[in-house]
Amino acid sequence: MKLQIERQYVEALVEEFPLLSTLKDQLRFGNKVEIAFKKLNSTELSFLKELYVKAGPHMQGQAAQIATLQHAMNEDTLRFTEDDLEQLLPACAKYFINNAIRGWLFQANVAGKPLAYLLTRLDYTP
Repeated sequence: MKLQIERQYVEALVEEFPLLSTLKDQLRFGNKVEIAFKKLNSTELSFLKELYVKAGPHMQGQAAQIATLQHAMNEDTLRFTEDDLEQLLPACAKYFINNAIRGWLFQANVAGKPLAYLLTRLDYTP
């Protein structure tokens, strides 16, 4: 997953974390930087999330996206491999029952805008 970060937030990140100064190279070509989520450590992501929270309601989507990704990547849950397909379906169903909001799931994208999906059924074909 990649994040798009606008100029003002990149500059604040680089000021706080000088090791990220290479991000400024991308600013020569535009006002946004694109970086893989995994390339930022937990402290850097938390700082960026706080910048978004302080920015107000128009950046709420980006703050929520980072919080959700941090939760998903840091949680000590079962990770599935290619041999675990049969265990994946009940785990997905349990997740949807416990975490979907009235049946809705949301996909995050690089712009921080959620795309909603309504689950109507769950099929498994071995």
